[in-house]
Amino acid sequence: MNNCSSDNMSIKEKMRDLYRANFDDSEQYIDYFFMYKYAQSRIYYSSENNTLLCGLHIIPKTFSLNGRLLSLPYIVAAATYPEHRRKGLMRELIKNAARDYNPILALYPFNHEYYEQFGFFSMNYVSSKTISYTADSAYITLEANANAAPRIYSLYRKFSKNFDAYLYRNEKDLEDKINEITAGGGKCIIIQVDNTDIGYAMYDREGIVETDMSYNDISKVETLDGYTYNMPHNIFADNLSEEWSSAQKNIMFLITDIKTLLDIIQADDKLLSHIDKNTVINIKDSFLEANNISFIYTDTDGINYCSAETKADKTYTTAEFGHNLFNNLRSFIMEKY
Repeated sequence: MNNCSSDNMSIKEKMRDLYRANFDDSEQYIDYFFMYKYAQSRIYYSSENNTLLCGLHIIPKTFSLNGRLLSLPYIVAAATYPEHRRKGLMRELIKNAARDYNPILALYPFNHEYYEQFGFFSMNYVSSKTISYTADSAYITLEANANAAPRIYSLYRKFSKNFDAYLYRNEKDLEDKINEITAGGGKCIIIQVDNTDIGYAMYDREGIVETDMSYNDISKVETLDGYTYNMPHNIFADNLSEEWSSAQKNIMFLITDIKTLLDIIQADDKLLSHIDKNTVINIKDSFLEANNISFIYTDTDGINYCSAETKADKTYTTAEFGHNLFNNLRSFIMEKY
């Protein structure tokens, strides 16, 4: 991180200008972001002669992985001024963030291919469907504000129990999310039948960003007519029809410290079941050198690390290994920012 705050404009103001120049969010949302999500201790940026060139923000979140809570920092609002792109500046910022946050970083990218060069891999996939209203619907919808966070939290807890991996949230997290969605010009609604809450949906200007309700039911809700509904592809895959799109890449993970991650999952039989046993596995990482390791996993001794001279039976990139490890999890991580 370079310091570019010695002139009259603060780094916060410069990061705000960078955000405004690269994203088409409303001033209302930008105000919200820099009031409630910005923290100078969680930004990475590059500058030259007190001129900001690029920057990114880290937003802390928590991830439940088979019942175990892990820190899941999100990279958001990563941006470079056009005249300073293709110089490797963002690469260095991501590398610096990866050294500080482990064992995983996450993001929702505009360009998945760009981040794949650093070792990011798609954690989950979504399929989408444009919702049409069914006239005989028994469902009603109620627009919700932050005061409805306890009700949405109750629905979220019930829904998340169906998944191996999901964002861990409390009522305050969901209150903040509703306020953020609203600040961006979106809405949050609660779905009812017979005066009972059965689901919710949050959507921004582009469509639904998160929902908690089966797709068969949600297609009958009038308020959502014309919006695009995304769902985790591997959850209801057997029920997908031609109406649904093919699976699309969604949230991406970067394993920033593979040793720490392996130590964490040592006691997780479900994740370990996807690791080849009695096989020397070599991990290659051209982006994060500390991830270049070799290990062997056995039923009796668990994971043991090998010397660099040990001949490998199988070699994976960090992204390939991460994809194999997480690919079969039932995951519900839809949050973009």
